[in-house]
Amino acid sequence: MTIVDKIYDKQPELSTCDQKIAHVILKNPIEVVDKTISELAEEAGVSLASISRFCKTLGLAGFHQLKIELARVSEENTTQAVEKENFGGQLSEFVKDKEIELEKTFSQISQETCEKICGKLLHARAIQVIAEGNTYANAEDAVYKFSQIGLFAFSSASWETALAQTMNLQKEDVLLVFSNSGEAKSLLVQIDEAKKRGITVISLTNHENSPIAQKSDLHWRTVARPKVLMSEYYYSRLALVSAIEAMFILILKKEPKRLERIKFHELLMADKKI
Repeated sequence: MTIVDKIYDKQPELSTCDQKIAHVILKNPIEVVDKTISELAEEAGVSLASISRFCKTLGLAGFHQLKIELARVSEENTTQAVEKENFGGQLSEFVKDKEIELEKTFSQISQETCEKICGKLLHARAIQVIAEGNTYANAEDAVYKFSQIGLFAFSSASWETALAQTMNLQKEDVLLVFSNSGEAKSLLVQIDEAKKRGITVISLTNHENSPIAQKSDLHWRTVARPKVLMSEYYYSRLALVSAIEAMFILILKKEPKRLERIKFHELLMADKKI
């Protein structure tokens, strides 16, 4: 594991100050090799002491060792540069990142927690799936899959409507929350309402110490390695999509008879296909 991989791995657990430093480094690791500690601190908007603490968090002796590790990454990148310039090389890099995301997403959840999540979903009277922004597409995917196998699941793209739906939940229901950051204020409002009613809250976020994760009864940390595109972060939804797929498959494994519902649903839709 390179130092860049290590920073990506630790990113969800980093403090706000450390996140600023990580952002500068990950934006261009090679440039940081030529910076002084003062230059890095200034660009990140933090103190010199914060840079030193960041290095300690990574298990490094100090800033000098950080530069050595980044230089090693630079050498590897130079060796692979020609390969990555072509389309095939870019695809290989993409696949490598996706493999890491999936491996970490599934290796970090215990079998006990996974079984508890599936059990709660399976026996819920109703499942409300909530998300916002880039993650809402995943909510619709989950609703479709759960509905296909006979679980009563619903969602709404309108937050006002979704909040009203949360207010109608009962104790036997489940609130399933998707959030990359784990810090969405609107979702936290719904979680608070659900908790008042004694409803089970299950969340999938990239940050196990986030407010949403901390307020949940059950949490699954998904891993997405953000890429900087046009100076903005783009978060992959692959890990979350795969986690939803896993819950879907595990529920079917527990109750194989639900496969018949999928067949019947497909049969009803057959006339719409060529």
